[in-house]
Amino acid sequence: MLICQADPFKKFRHPKSWTPQCGRNPVLDTYILSINKLIKESTPKRIFDNITREERQALYHLQQRTDVIIKPADKGGAVVAMKVCDYIEEGIRQLMDTNTYKPLETDPTEDLNKEIKNMVAKYRSLNLIDDTADILVHPKPRPGRFYMLPKIHKMNNPGRPIISGNDTATERLSLFVDLHLQPIVQQLPSFVKDTSHFLQIIEKLNQTYTFDDDTLLATFDVTSLYTNIPHDDGLMALSEAPNKRTVKKPSTNVPTNFARVILKSNNFTFNGKHYLQIQGTSMGTRMAPSYANIFMGKLEDYILASSNIKPLVWLRYIDDIFIIWNAGSRTLEQFTAFINNCGSGMRYVIYIMYPLMSLWMTLWSYISRNRVNQILLFFIVLMFGMFWYNSTASYTEPEPKSNTEPVDASDDIPVVICVAAGRLGGAIAAINSIYSNTNARVVFYLVGLKNTIPHVRKWIQNSTLKNIRFKIVEFNPAVLKGKIRPDAANPELLMPLNFVRFYLPLLISDHEKVIYLDDDIIVQGDIKELYQTRISPGCIAAFSDDCDLLSTNEMIKSVGMQNTYMGFLDYRRDTVRKLRISPSTCTFNPGVMVANMTEWKRLRVTKQLEKWMLKNVDENLYSSTLGGGVATPPMLIVFYGKHSVIPPLWHVRHLGWSTSETHSTDLEKAKLLHWNGKYKPWNYPSAHRELWEKWYIPDPTGKFKLLRPKSR
Repeated sequence: MLICQADPFKKFRHPKSWTPQCGRNPVLDTYILSINKLIKESTPKRIFDNITREERQALYHLQQRTDVIIKPADKGGAVVAMKVCDYIEEGIRQLMDTNTYKPLETDPTEDLNKEIKNMVAKYRSLNLIDDTADILVHPKPRPGRFYMLPKIHKMNNPGRPIISGNDTATERLSLFVDLHLQPIVQQLPSFVKDTSHFLQIIEKLNQTYTFDDDTLLATFDVTSLYTNIPHDDGLMALSEAPNKRTVKKPSTNVPTNFARVILKSNNFTFNGKHYLQIQGTSMGTRMAPSYANIFMGKLEDYILASSNIKPLVWLRYIDDIFIIWNAGSRTLEQFTAFINNCGSGMRYVIYIMYPLMSLWMTLWSYISRNRVNQILLFFIVLMFGMFWYNSTASYTEPEPKSNTEPVDASDDIPVVICVAAGRLGGAIAAINSIYSNTNARVVFYLVGLKNTIPHVRKWIQNSTLKNIRFKIVEFNPAVLKGKIRPDAANPELLMPLNFVRFYLPLLISDHEKVIYLDDDIIVQGDIKELYQTRISPGCIAAFSDDCDLLSTNEMIKSVGMQNTYMGFLDYRRDTVRKLRISPSTCTFNPGVMVANMTEWKRLRVTKQLEKWMLKNVDENLYSSTLGGGVATPPMLIVFYGKHSVIPPLWHVRHLGWSTSETHSTDLEKAKLLHWNGKYKPWNYPSAHRELWEKWYIPDPTGKFKLLRPKSR
């Protein structure tokens, strides 16, 4: 056999049709007759339907509809029915990522199958594999099928891309490689098979170590591992890994060369068109988990060998890493920064729990000894720990310094806010909070796409905001054509309105100074005070710096947010290194900005921002898998050394990074609150909704509705 197992290829062999003749063995004939009699005389059990006739008819009619596609949700166990046109549009959007996929004119399946057949024949002639390898060649292969599982837990419900490998030319080859890689994976020091195995390890640790109460538990999530593994790096890891096999046949090169064919020949179809995946590995191929595990095994060996400070425990289940850290929270932040910038191309998001260590180890010990509902209890413990930390974290906002210059109160104060479909309620609340807290002459510039403008106008004109001074500006997304690198991982970060701030002089004229605000803010102070923020000579704008704010530091610990340039730019690139910006330089948040338009135009800032957008398209200097998406990094580059600082109370932020009610004792003092992060105050769950909701004005058209929990 090829490997030391009970015929691993049995499942590929066609079932035999030969049936032995009767009369060869009287005992066997008697047994068969008795079984046939039992089957004929048995009374079938009545099957009771668990839904009504009307519900079953509704399901039948839904299945028959050609304009609806039904898929399981990516997470949560839900079933999603969505329009076929929306599903196809999402697929096409993802396949436009030219870094990952390549369109093909013809179907290469037959040519690929011939290549596999020749390769198998070659290895067989060299006696590297035996005659059982004949089944590695599929007799009638077909291309893979690209499909998506809707991520209903994310904004705009992007799909998780999967390529079905059933009956493809590489399906059997992939199983062959996987069967040889699995024993290697199980030898990795960090290997975790499943939840039960994890609990057994924890139980042993509990018996081996005595943990201090200040010991930290943390988990890392590797961002988009499968699609981000470079082929060369992954194959190098494979070429080294087979040397650790206990069974040496076939030779080291065979699984690696087969894996190379699988990775570089992953063709598939979607909506009648042919494509080729040119980066990473598909989630649908059998060898993908083992391949990813071995790549991560080599990477973590390098990380742990290179770092001066190491975790006490490092365990991993594919792309989910669990560590126990006993060197303090500050060193854990340094370790997180190190692994995110070790040159691997992988990005890690960290989640930290700070409860008493002895309590958690005791609970894990109890779970591991009691076999019932282990998975449920484990996640209860994990979630309770995260919520416990978030609910007990404290925050103290420093008092603002005197950093203003007088401005004539009769002057207009231009405030730019984007009005995006699906987020209009946020913009309305922001406008209302500003208008209600000042006597200054504010002019609102509301920037949106063509399809949202009538809705915004009707909302304002039919509400208490009808007396505000405002101008609606249509933003043409064509200005961004060719300037945004496609990124399927976070499509919401590529929306055109995220780049409005790049084009302020083109959208708003006749103003020396402009305030730009994200739509997920409310203002509790007089906007005139923010407008009076001093912009130092030679500076273009004023922002809030991230490093020294307690709110930022709290979020870094709990959700892995970045606050230095190393988290936003890819320092492996020569172009980035030539900027001579230290990777430890503190970043700023561009969601609240006071800009000097005269200086902006003089330095041609818009052109500079566009230049870096185009460089990113060509060189991949940053992506949405890094911090801040794709709109923040160009601003960090262009405004480096050319920005002043907004008083701290005028940008209390990160309220949308968690659902916990932290900072509650300080929020009343804040002049501006910002729900940056995924938990927006118009959705549920979210934090401090009551502070935002008092400024919200219901939509007179009824189109926009707040998402709130159902009352009991």
